[in-house]
Amino acid sequence: MSHRPRFSALCSLLLALVAAGCGGRYGCGGNNDGSDDSLPWAVIGQDRLNLAPGGVGSALVTVRNQAVDQGWQLTIKTDGDPPTGWTVTGSSKYLDRPFDNRIALEVTVRVPANAPTGSRSIPMLISDDDSTTADYVVNLQVVVGAAATTSIRETAPFVSNGEGTFESSLEISNGEAFPITTMVEFRPLNFTADVDALVWFSPNSGGFSVDPGDIDTMKCKVLPRTNSIAKTFSFENYFYNQFQNGKEHKYATQVAAKPPTAVYYTVDSLDWLMGVSTADPDKTTTYDVTFDPVPTGKAGLYTFSQDGLNASQYTATFNPPNAPVNSNGDPVSVTVTVSRIGSGAGETVDEFVLRATHDAHSDVNARLRLPIRTYVGR
Repeated sequence: MSHRPRFSALCSLLLALVAAGCGGRYGCGGNNDGSDDSLPWAVIGQDRLNLAPGGVGSALVTVRNQAVDQGWQLTIKTDGDPPTGWTVTGSSKYLDRPFDNRIALEVTVRVPANAPTGSRSIPMLISDDDSTTADYVVNLQVVVGAAATTSIRETAPFVSNGEGTFESSLEISNGEAFPITTMVEFRPLNFTADVDALVWFSPNSGGFSVDPGDIDTMKCKVLPRTNSIAKTFSFENYFYNQFQNGKEHKYATQVAAKPPTAVYYTVDSLDWLMGVSTADPDKTTTYDVTFDPVPTGKAGLYTFSQDGLNASQYTATFNPPNAPVNSNGDPVSVTVTVSRIGSGAGETVDEFVLRATHDAHSDVNARLRLPIRTYVGR
């Protein structure tokens, strides 16, 4: 093993002792905290892979430049032969200047279908294009888990919450030997979501994790774009199990959206997507809602307001803030504009309630729960 000529004799001796205890090269596996300046670059982090038998996945090894004015072509490959039947493929990438610049080297691992369950450590050798620099070894940890049953189901039929939406819960159970982190989405069957309904999950649409043996639930909501006629919606919910070669888990369900006996509504148009950060260009969402028909003989004034909006994240305005209701029950319309005033933590679905409060007849007060879906970089 060669060393850089700039090392002192004492430094060389210490490095030789370390190398001797780690199989003849720098590094003993695991994560390097970056405090060792014996190399011009340092490993500062690495992934652990969780795979089912027959599965394939990629892990990243993060490397930081410790030189001020030099870059390096780095290569990662197996240190010796991989386990029998396994395929382990490294990569090469250029780590450019300046000091503290970082890159991620990718390692792809394919596990044979007959691989036993348990943890394996695969030595990976990192080298640069300078022949005087010592190699570095990290031990890539791969956990092989049994492919057990994972399921998704609806825990209760969709029921109206009295605020224009219909709610149920999804239950996901995980019998794998490792956690599943997944996003749940829906597939409309006999309706077009943009036209007839919105389906959203709360509190997080960006994914959630289920540990082995755990059961997790998340609330699912359907907002029909209009409730002036009764209609039944059919749709499928699904997620992909990334450790079972993309095995799909799903269920199909229906929700009957029946109109109320008082005030009907139609969501004429909406833009419910918003950037998650104040730095994102899209900082507003808009909703155009018509209440029609309002029961006859209920003349007075509607005042529009909101309930449940996160005051640290959003503000809401209503145009008009008040609208007359005539005795003929003619339509009453309002535009709600929600603006972001604080940066969120990630891709989520928030929500609020649009309220139409009548000044004389409380039996025709209206409440409609509306979603705000936030996206990074929106």
